[in-house]
Amino acid sequence: MDVRRWLIDGVDAVEKWQAGFGPFERHPSLEVSDERFASAFGELTERLRENYPFFHPSYAGQMLKPAHPAAVAGYLAAMLINPNNHALDGGPATARMEKEAVAQLAAMFGLPTHLGHLTTSGTIANLEALYVARELHPGRGIAFSAEAHYTHSRMCGVLGMEGTPVAADGAGRLDGAVEDAIVRHRRDRPRWGAKKIRSMLAREGYPVPAVSTVHQVLVRRGLVDRTVASREPPGGWQRFTRPSCNDLWHIDATRHALAGGRGFWVLDLVDDHSRFLVAAHVAAAPTMEAGWAAFRGAVAAYGLPRQLLSDNGLNFTGRFHGTSVAFERQVTAAGTQLIHSRARHPQTLGKLERQHATQNDWITDHRRPRSLAAAQTVLDAYREDYNTARPHEAIGQRFPAECYLPDPGISLPVIELAPADPYPPGCLMRKVRASGDFRYSTACLPLDIRWAGIQVGLIREHGRLLVYYGAALIDTLIVGDLPEPQNRR
Repeated sequence: MDVRRWLIDGVDAVEKWQAGFGPFERHPSLEVSDERFASAFGELTERLRENYPFFHPSYAGQMLKPAHPAAVAGYLAAMLINPNNHALDGGPATARMEKEAVAQLAAMFGLPTHLGHLTTSGTIANLEALYVARELHPGRGIAFSAEAHYTHSRMCGVLGMEGTPVAADGAGRLDGAVEDAIVRHRRDRPRWGAKKIRSMLAREGYPVPAVSTVHQVLVRRGLVDRTVASREPPGGWQRFTRPSCNDLWHIDATRHALAGGRGFWVLDLVDDHSRFLVAAHVAAAPTMEAGWAAFRGAVAAYGLPRQLLSDNGLNFTGRFHGTSVAFERQVTAAGTQLIHSRARHPQTLGKLERQHATQNDWITDHRRPRSLAAAQTVLDAYREDYNTARPHEAIGQRFPAECYLPDPGISLPVIELAPADPYPPGCLMRKVRASGDFRYSTACLPLDIRWAGIQVGLIREHGRLLVYYGAALIDTLIVGDLPEPQNRR
């Protein structure tokens, strides 16, 4: 490519475009004689000889290379107009070209949806990227190699962000001691990812690398078998958190299995503000009595919450059955407001649902208990680890115990399981067994394990059996021609 020819063609094209706007006289200050310019231009070209030969393949001391002749010709032609792409009216043609160039760059990286623009240099591009990162993730710092260009630390200072240089070895790689610490944490905690491991490095005083660097170490050392795409949406998760401890607790139950296969349940209570797990109570079934025992124990240790959030299970509320159950009556009597998630909307209890996933991993990674007492020992160890040794991303990678401030404990009475309203006249009374069923005539009829230990009232209407808790109808069972029991007690 003959750059001389194209430079001349560029000048000719711009002059032809300018001529279309009519003749005018240039200001005298723009007139420079060829003789005067020749002297200055000659000095310039002579001084340019002091540069290193960036163009030559034998020179490898700089990343700089001369611009391609096509870029030089295009740049000269545009500079004869000197547009400004700050807005479309500052350079309509070049602004459209910029959008096209950005789209082509995005296509190179497989990004169908993109937003960007061209900058004057890599330094400005880095500065703008850091600005966007600060706005999307306020409060987070930036890690960079200790051998990186000094502008990294300066840009962090300009933007008011914490900058952390990370030590590197002679080949520019992460310091060996840091890499060994990453591997140690991963082997100790095989389920932990790069974010948690990075937070533990900071706690131990190591230079803190980027999350992506920690992940690459795990991949290189064979501790991660593939690259997992982040589930986090652009801008991060939107989190809703109460402003103080004990303002709101969440309660829910999850099921596990003993060594012999028999199921058991864990009633969990977590503090909304700190993610502190205030209770992990083991029971044979998620009954009202078990829920109250978990709540009562947590209140005795940590004080009374202002509100308690539950789902709409009958062990927590009877609001969809026109009655109140013992659990909600006693929670209210204790001075806590009981609130509930929307029907079929488990996301409201997302903090506990996420905790359940961690709990499931803990149960999987430990020997299955053989009894409820042994299960409670396993869950006590889990709760201690969850609160005091596991960083939580939602609270800035701190431990929940570092955030939780308990109130003085309060002693609450044991639960009274009787319903608030009397049963309909003529009810046949039966106690629901621990398995969630009850005996009726010659059959065992299923109800719900949440009613275990509760007295229910039964009224037979031909082939249907109406089941009451107090005055509230809680279920209707089809019994067909099953004979009525001889013993009405």
